Amino acid sequence: MAPISFQLVVTQPTSSDSACAAAKLLASSSPAVATVNAATGLVTMLSAGKTTISATVDNGLGANVMGSMEIEVAPMLAKGVQVAVPTLAAGSGFALYAYNVPAGATSFSATTTGGTGDADLYFFQPGVTPSAFNGNAFPPWSNTTTFSGNSGNSESASRTTNLPGVWRVYTHAWAGGGTVTGLMLTATHTP
Repeated sequence: MAPISFQLVVTQPTSSDSACAAAKLLASSSPAVATVNAATGLVTMLSAGKTTISATVDNGLGANVMGSMEIEVAPMLAKGVQVAVPTLAAGSGFALYAYNVPAGATSFSATTTGGTGDADLYFFQPGVTPSAFNGNAFPPWSNTTTFSGNSGNSESASRTTNLPGVWRVYTHAWAGGGTVTGLMLTATHTP
């Protein structure tokens, strides 16, 4: 994935107290996913994944006010192109991808094949933010649009839809199936 950068501007609240210091950006919670230049606010996304970017402002009274935002970046799948999924730890490991379903498409599907372990497959339609992850539940996201949770790595999920846009596709390593390695993922739509 080519690095993506954007400028994050943090402003301090209006204050008549001249002792109020300038905003200070803190490091990303996941530097492998994104870095933050504390002096300039430049955020550089380095790889797919989630990270939390935090900021702190001196309130002028000797205390800091903090805020944060979560950023998630997913590699875009291409129609019919098979991709290798990274190794997923049993129970907690998952990989996020995105797939653009164009206007006029009537269905969307994805399949996983190969490797070891037990991977499951989940879709979220455009505009749906996945609920909190619960590795002890099935499915681990309570608001998944479509999923396939067969035993092993041969999963297939499809959705009849006329809803164009970017769909989220997650692969998840089921807790009872061991670490997932060597998994391949393919997505497509019709027509």
